[in-house]
Amino acid sequence: MDINVERVSVKSRNSIVNSKYDLPFEIDCTLPDYCRDVEKLLSTDINPVVCSVSSDDNKVTVEGNNLVTVFYCDKENNISKYESKVPFSKTVELKAPMNTPAISAAAYEGYINCRAVSPRRLDIRGTTQIQLDATSDKEEKIIEKIQLKDVETNIQLFENAECTGQYCKQFTIKDSINSNFKDMEHLSVLRYRISPFINEYKILPDKVILKGTLFIVICCCNEKEKKISTESYKMPFSQIIDCPGIDEDCICDFCAKVINSETVCGNDDESQGKFNISATIYTIITGYRKTQLVGIKDCFCHSCVCTCKSKNINILKPVSQLNSNFTFNESVSVDDFTEIKDACCKIISMEPEYNQNTVKLKLRVILSILGIKNKQLCCVEKTASITLDVCKNIKIDCLCFNPHINIIECSCSDINNGKTEISCSIRVNGIIFDKICINLIDDIKPEPKSKKIIDHDLVIIYYTHSKELIWDIAKKYNTSTENIIKQNHLSGDYVEKGQTLLITPFKPDSLSAE
Repeated sequence: MDINVERVSVKSRNSIVNSKYDLPFEIDCTLPDYCRDVEKLLSTDINPVVCSVSSDDNKVTVEGNNLVTVFYCDKENNISKYESKVPFSKTVELKAPMNTPAISAAAYEGYINCRAVSPRRLDIRGTTQIQLDATSDKEEKIIEKIQLKDVETNIQLFENAECTGQYCKQFTIKDSINSNFKDMEHLSVLRYRISPFINEYKILPDKVILKGTLFIVICCCNEKEKKISTESYKMPFSQIIDCPGIDEDCICDFCAKVINSETVCGNDDESQGKFNISATIYTIITGYRKTQLVGIKDCFCHSCVCTCKSKNINILKPVSQLNSNFTFNESVSVDDFTEIKDACCKIISMEPEYNQNTVKLKLRVILSILGIKNKQLCCVEKTASITLDVCKNIKIDCLCFNPHINIIECSCSDINNGKTEISCSIRVNGIIFDKICINLIDDIKPEPKSKKIIDHDLVIIYYTHSKELIWDIAKKYNTSTENIIKQNHLSGDYVEKGQTLLITPFKPDSLSAE
């Protein structure tokens, strides 16, 4: 007996890389002439930024920069800073070429240590941690239809998200913003933070329009009065990203980060009383098209034994798309501080997890507080563990989620009993997928010598002891699901516990042709 089958090509989404890598770096430098001598180190900050991600043949390359800033005081207690940019690169060799890759790379601070070898020389050492995730398509052939009355098939539909491609673009925003500070002649920028977030996006054929806002926080020092204060600003932006293959039926996972920036006080007549802002933004858009995958999970022949072969297909089912703000509050000890001047927050690790129908983000952060202690400027850093419930009341078999996180704002309260309350606003965006591994039939061969004997007069009374699939009952007693459903007036795929079913033998005429 020959069985006629129709096969179809499907895309299985497979993980290629899911690893962390530590990249050490060191800086042994002499301060430039414009920098004051070092009397006391205040703090050392490292901000690792991924500037590009590329794949070529059998490898993935991540490149970026460690932006290192050292804050210190000279003998007159003037605040100064030294900045250095240290490039990093990591290439990961793959076992096979990737097809329509989707790559996510994030860089975090491992550790940083700085010591003043002399008033003019610094020794800085640290590590950067790279989190790299990459998935790729693999073409698979499965059976879509078996054209034979004598074969019962368990056909199911699955919602799948097929990757259309990943699209990257860098663009620079330059503008001036009116300053809220007074006496800008004696003002110097001590530290600043620029964070982008996407307010909305619109998908057009082969392109995506992004509209967003740059959140800018500037901490300045008035060197004449030796006063420090912090102000925040907003700057809108928009950009068109070319995305070949994308259309209105797709969904997008987008990431936007500042990879290079500069904030300086205006020093000419045109920009007097303003800050000149320059920010280079690196955007990554990954497109997904929702499709319906038709596959045969199981089959059996009524007249003879059949040998079936199957294979595992990995699919991504979109569950939720995030583009939301979350806030966390943390109490930090600031003993002997009399005044808080500035506070900032930096993420050093991130792990998504799924628990009790809730997707959570477990974050490790460094809280950096600049304030006055014993009439001198000091900096204290504290680590904290934060858990955010980013999506509730969902059911997932296997979580697949690479969120993109930007810290938008960070503020702190007045000192109370030696403590201050820090409040941080975090923007989280990304697509939450349910990664489903399904086992589908890709080959079937009958064994004509192993014929099944059907007793056409046999009638079975079946009592269900638990919730059961009608398919499993039909396969066990070599009948059809259609017979069981019609004779017992059932609906759906299951029968509940405690039901009594009438099961009669399979009759070819009772089935409609496939």
